[in-house]
Amino acid sequence: MSKSNIKILTIKELCNGDHYIVPIYQRNYAWDDKEIRELIQDINSAMQRNKDANYYLGSLVVYRRDDGNFEVIDGQQRLTTLNILLACLEHNDRIKLSFEHRRAADESLEKLTEVPNITSLDKNDSIQNGYIIAKNILQDHGEKIDRENFKDFLLKQVKIIRTEVPPNTNLNHYFEIMNNRGEQLEKHEILKTRLMDKLDNSSHHAFAKIWDACSDMQRYTIMSIKPEIREKIFGEDWVIIPKDFEKIKEMYNDNIDSDNNHTENKLNNITSPDYKNREIVTKDSHDSALYDSVIDFPNFLLCVYRIYIEHHSDGIEKAPPDQVEVNIKATSLDDKNLLDDFKHLYAVKNKDNKNQVKEFIIILLQCRLLFDKYVIKGSPLKDTEWVLRQVQPQNNTSDYSNTFKKSEDSKLSSNEILIMIESMFHVSSPSKNNKNWLYATLRWLFIEYSKYSDINAEKFIDFLHNLCEKFYFGRYGEKQHEFIDLILSSEDIDFSPIEGDIWQRGTNTPHFIFHRLEYLLWYNFSQNNFSVIPAGKEEEIRKSYDEFHFSFRNSVEHFKPQNSRFKNGEEAPEVLDDFGNLCLLSRSDNSKLSNETPYNKKQQQLKPGRVPSLKQLIMMAYINNESDEWNAKTIEDHRKKMTSLLNARIKN
Repeated sequence: MSKSNIKILTIKELCNGDHYIVPIYQRNYAWDDKEIRELIQDINSAMQRNKDANYYLGSLVVYRRDDGNFEVIDGQQRLTTLNILLACLEHNDRIKLSFEHRRAADESLEKLTEVPNITSLDKNDSIQNGYIIAKNILQDHGEKIDRENFKDFLLKQVKIIRTEVPPNTNLNHYFEIMNNRGEQLEKHEILKTRLMDKLDNSSHHAFAKIWDACSDMQRYTIMSIKPEIREKIFGEDWVIIPKDFEKIKEMYNDNIDSDNNHTENKLNNITSPDYKNREIVTKDSHDSALYDSVIDFPNFLLCVYRIYIEHHSDGIEKAPPDQVEVNIKATSLDDKNLLDDFKHLYAVKNKDNKNQVKEFIIILLQCRLLFDKYVIKGSPLKDTEWVLRQVQPQNNTSDYSNTFKKSEDSKLSSNEILIMIESMFHVSSPSKNNKNWLYATLRWLFIEYSKYSDINAEKFIDFLHNLCEKFYFGRYGEKQHEFIDLILSSEDIDFSPIEGDIWQRGTNTPHFIFHRLEYLLWYNFSQNNFSVIPAGKEEEIRKSYDEFHFSFRNSVEHFKPQNSRFKNGEEAPEVLDDFGNLCLLSRSDNSKLSNETPYNKKQQQLKPGRVPSLKQLIMMAYINNESDEWNAKTIEDHRKKMTSLLNARIKN
């Protein structure tokens, strides 16, 4: 393919250029909160790192039709999302994009050419819903996105690589090739080889085995170690967290398989067709170790690298003047920057590279073991059911039990509390990158275990409660701190009650505030504190709240719909957008209930098997029958009680 068929285009050039057609055989627009949020965060992170540097969004594969327009073969999701972003940013020019034989999709996109009223959009329409999601993310108080600078960076510095397939290309054959092409070598695999290059040959085998065991984020690390060496490393009860790489190296070198041949560090080896299909470890027949992780391995590596830098603070020599100095704040929590962030460990030459790599791999193993035992997992048996379990030997196999046992005199077990508050953090930040709460948690666990060789449940809960307060008061108070400063700083922050317009932002209210409130309500209810509910409604609340768990409720619902009018006939949008009239629902529930009256919503949400949010449960408690009015007075009363709870420190 000639260079003339490949062009690098800015988003501004895309807007002022060719017409792109999404053919009928392509799937509908499908990006949701996760994908849109990651795209916006990636662009914003790139802008914050260097507003003058180019950011490459990815590829666009097209075929030029006889009429000169381009048929989109690969990249329609990105193109559509870019048009949605441009609409959110109120940019006059858009990418000329249309959908072949899909009039509804064209109309949805056309609706965004004028600044739409967000309340008039249809959440069941994927394109219109994408606009709502993007708009909310860009306006989220906690994202800290400078819209004008973001828009300028998007237009001028964000680039896409457009590849035009040759004329007369057999598109059916092309699609077959695209669908059957192998996966590209992942960045963390490249990083593995670069770190191993710093080691002598005798260390390769142990390093590779530790790395591979840690990289499987859907299994407990201990279960990813071959049974014949597992007890040697972790002890007969599997409770030892190793601190010495050399000891592990000796154990592995005494058990090297003849076919390994010390070749794990060869880049051409791991790029071979057989590499992806290799069996990394021998898996036990008892496979209940599998779970759904809250983070993937590349982003976990970055959390650990920050911990390593802090632990090793004086050991890494400063980089040359033309390179960025090694520090925690310069290390991102975004796997897009994985290799760049790690370059100080593998690219900056110094006399101690070998020992630094050994130190890192041991800290990686320690953090994975702490993660396995003390961080929630998604249950493999049930969606959005969270567990906190440890693995232990049992009759020549393995068993899994709650990490912390319930004491006889406690109303709540430490395990229950930890599951609730960790899942609160996770659903507030569901993407795999930028997991600030998880980095903070791993950091605390690492420091605490290094000091005491154990984790005390009460101290752990105290830490997470304090972190929850820091993220609330420190992010949304009068002085807004960066996450990294809240995590690393030992200075007290301002815990003054948060007031002002944040309680009248409607769908732009940050989701973390709702989730923090849900946790506080659950915590109070579990201790028989029902002071924030309407009088006489305690039993009604009791029937439902113990079934509550955190799930991905990511759509803000107006309890009294936005098309409602109050009795005086005057529209009151400032009341409808009041925090007292809002709650979080799943997107499907929001679509079903959006225009229903408060009474009808109560009838549908309190059906058997449904678990509403606790805030919504309280709102529904105000409604006894169809004639009950959900009005400005009840909205205000409810909001005052909720904000009073939010603005109070957590009492352990």
